[in-house]
Amino acid sequence: MRTITILAASAAALPCVPAMAQVSASGTTRPRVETIDGQARAGFNESDTLLNLRTTLAAQYEESPVKVVGELWDNRGYDNWRRYDRE
Repeated sequence: MRTITILAASAAALPCVPAMAQVSASGTTRPRVETIDGQARAGFNESDTLLNLRTTLAAQYEESPVKVVGELWDNRGYDNWRRYDRE
């Protein structure tokens, strides 16, 4: 949520940016579900599932001769019980 707040605050500040300045923002997200069935390793669940999310946000401000670039990368995994069976 902090990331969205930062971008919203940056967008609100755009009217005070000089006319010659270049401001851009971009972002990507990649959700991926991984599953395994018939786990061969001892001590692990027979089957398991993982939800993996990768998110990137980038912003750039350019006014000659100054250029400021910021990037945020976030990787999260959910439901990744590694070692023990769930009851």
